[in-house]
Amino acid sequence: MGWLTIRQAAKNGPLSEAKIRDGIHSGEIQHAKVGGRYLLPENAVEEYLGAMLRGGPTCPEETKGQNCAGSKNEAATTSLGLTAAEAGSAARARRIGEKLKRSSPNGSTSDSETPARVIPLKS
Repeated sequence: MGWLTIRQAAKNGPLSEAKIRDGIHSGEIQHAKVGGRYLLPENAVEEYLGAMLRGGPTCPEETKGQNCAGSKNEAATTSLGLTAAEAGSAARARRIGEKLKRSSPNGSTSDSETPARVIPLKS
């Protein structure tokens, strides 16, 4: 299977470059982003048009993993959720956030410290 740029797909098919870009950004046309370029499988536009004519979904239902570029040669994977490191990092961020919420309004770092003396301004 070959890959086409957006310009090549528009030149070879019935859709304009703008329509193809819209389909890519809406997630309806299979593609892979390589560097800053979008590449489409040769049959991506035809599959998109066929799905539109059938009135069915134009994309697979599952969320593809990062290793899947939309190619039929690669199996689609679903997200397994957070890794242990990501979950630990999120828990630490929540603890820090709670600690910051509990800090006193005058900027002291502990609730047990005596608040700083406020010097009134003369008007």
